Amino acid sequence: MKPCSWLAIAVMLSLWASGVVAQQAEEPDQPADRAEDCRIGVDEMEHFRRTRRLTKSC
Repeated sequence: MKPCSWLAIAVMLSLWASGVVAQQAEEPDQPADRAEDCRIGVDEMEHFRRTRRLTKSC
Protein backbone atom coordinates (compact mmCIF):
# COMPACT_ATOMS: atom_id res chain seq x y z
CA MET A 1 0.00 0.00 0.00
CA LYS A 2 1.08 3.53 -0.62
CA PRO A 3 2.28 5.74 2.26
CA CYS A 4 -0.68 8.09 1.76
CA SER A 5 -3.06 5.14 2.28
CA TRP A 6 -1.37 4.32 5.57
CA LEU A 7 -1.66 7.95 6.60
CA ALA A 8 -5.37 7.98 5.78
CA ILE A 9 -5.91 4.78 7.78
CA ALA A 10 -3.99 6.22 10.74
CA VAL A 11 -6.09 9.40 10.70
CA MET A 12 -9.34 7.43 10.53
CA LEU A 13 -8.29 5.17 13.42
CA SER A 14 -7.29 8.11 15.59
CA LEU A 15 -10.61 9.87 14.94
CA TRP A 16 -12.53 6.67 15.67
CA ALA A 17 -10.60 6.08 18.90
CA SER A 18 -11.18 9.63 20.14
CA GLY A 19 -14.90 9.25 19.40
CA VAL A 20 -15.07 6.02 21.40
CA VAL A 21 -13.30 7.63 24.37
CA ALA A 22 -15.59 10.68 24.24
CA GLN A 23 -18.68 8.46 24.11
CA GLN A 24 -17.54 6.49 27.16
CA ALA A 25 -16.91 9.70 29.09
CA GLU A 26 -20.43 10.99 28.41
CA GLU A 27 -22.25 7.95 29.82
CA PRO A 28 -23.71 8.70 33.26
CA ASP A 29 -22.75 6.68 36.29
CA GLN A 30 -25.97 4.69 36.51
CA PRO A 31 -25.27 2.56 39.60
CA ALA A 32 -24.61 5.69 41.65
CA ASP A 33 -27.84 7.28 40.42
CA ARG A 34 -29.74 4.11 41.22
CA ALA A 35 -28.25 3.97 44.73
CA GLU A 36 -29.31 7.57 45.32
CA ASP A 37 -32.92 6.74 44.41
CA CYS A 38 -32.81 3.62 46.61
CA ARG A 39 -32.26 5.35 49.90
CA ILE A 40 -34.96 4.63 52.43
CA GLY A 41 -36.29 7.04 54.98
CA VAL A 42 -36.85 6.65 58.70
CA ASP A 43 -40.51 5.70 58.25
CA GLU A 44 -39.58 2.98 55.77
CA MET A 45 -36.91 1.67 58.13
CA GLU A 46 -39.43 1.53 60.98
CA HIS A 47 -41.91 -0.30 58.76
CA PHE A 48 -39.19 -2.82 57.83
CA ARG A 49 -38.31 -3.31 61.49
CA ARG A 50 -41.93 -4.23 62.24
CA THR A 51 -42.79 -6.29 59.14
CA ARG A 52 -39.39 -7.43 57.80
CA ARG A 53 -40.59 -6.43 54.31
CA LEU A 54 -38.95 -3.77 52.21
CA THR A 55 -41.16 -1.39 50.27
CA LYS A 56 -38.47 -0.71 47.66
CA SER A 57 -36.73 -3.22 45.45
CA CYS A 58 -33.67 -1.76 43.76
